[in-house]
Amino acid sequence: MVYFGLYDPHEYPGVHQKVLGVLRAAAAAGFQTRVWTEPFRKVAPLARLSKAIDTAPETHVIVRSLGFANLFILPALWRARRRGCHVTLEVGAPNHIAVREIWTSRQSLWRRARTVAAFYLSGPWSLWPANRIVQYAPESWWFRLGNAAKTVEIGNGIDVSAIEPRPSAPVWPAPVLRLIAVATVSKWHGYDRLLRAIKAWHERADRACDLHLTIVGQGPALDGLRALSVSLGLDDRVVFAGTVTGAALRDLYAKSHLAVSSLGLHRIGLSSASVLKAREYCSIGIPFVASGHDPDFSAGLNFRFAVSASEDTRDVIDAFERFAKTADRIDTAAMRRYAVEHLDWKHKVGAFGVGA
Repeated sequence: MVYFGLYDPHEYPGVHQKVLGVLRAAAAAGFQTRVWTEPFRKVAPLARLSKAIDTAPETHVIVRSLGFANLFILPALWRARRRGCHVTLEVGAPNHIAVREIWTSRQSLWRRARTVAAFYLSGPWSLWPANRIVQYAPESWWFRLGNAAKTVEIGNGIDVSAIEPRPSAPVWPAPVLRLIAVATVSKWHGYDRLLRAIKAWHERADRACDLHLTIVGQGPALDGLRALSVSLGLDDRVVFAGTVTGAALRDLYAKSHLAVSSLGLHRIGLSSASVLKAREYCSIGIPFVASGHDPDFSAGLNFRFAVSASEDTRDVIDAFERFAKTADRIDTAAMRRYAVEHLDWKHKVGAFGVGA
């Protein structure tokens, strides 16, 4: 099995770890595996990717979807099918969501119109060569034309064995509830909603504790968050830690009571999604706040504090209160077991054609 992707592993470490997790699960099922990646800059990588697909000796080929650029590798995918390969296309985000995100971006009208037109012109037929299409959220009718029968919608997976559980957790109750949010910070993470909730929390005279937030990571929305933090007067309550990895990140998890997953997926039209970071939090053993529906987390779990898919800050505040009241009943070892039993790629890799 070979996994092809046009991305930079250093720029997108979360994506790369996900790819490696899929391949480790495939290896455990008896496959020989490898990964082929290259940064997607200009058009030359498309030609090299097509050539790499043409010369791949593997029986199973997985390709990370390139959006409208799938059209450029369409001939190579058909040739792979003709020589007997099982071809899987992994669509990280539904095409209709990508279209919406592009159309609402700050790019020029010409650039937005050109890219959106390219998506629709590439149409559902750019996915037709695949034996299997793996998605993590529902697709629109247009991009499902001719693809519905071979599309499998699953919850995102992780390689739990590659994620170290945090060695300890801070004591609770405490005078400060310490929050951590880790992401490549973008608008759909909704951290501006989180900052406004923190501001509203501290305006309450009856609050049981103070809040302190550490935001880990870089991203396009980071500058706006910094400015918002200043305007809300949260400089002493919010820390922007930048990129933190390895032992330093594990130390931050060990000092935090509660993590925050994405709170703004509704901004890109998603009411249901399987956010990768939520799965990492579960494996690490830190309870977390998240918005919307996730197929792998039922409503009865006491470590996922669900909030509405909206701009409301009151239910985010309510999540803080629910954590404060129930934190002593959260079993971090049970969280880890849940990740092993429900979130690990070994339970999901069959969707990619393992066994086909």
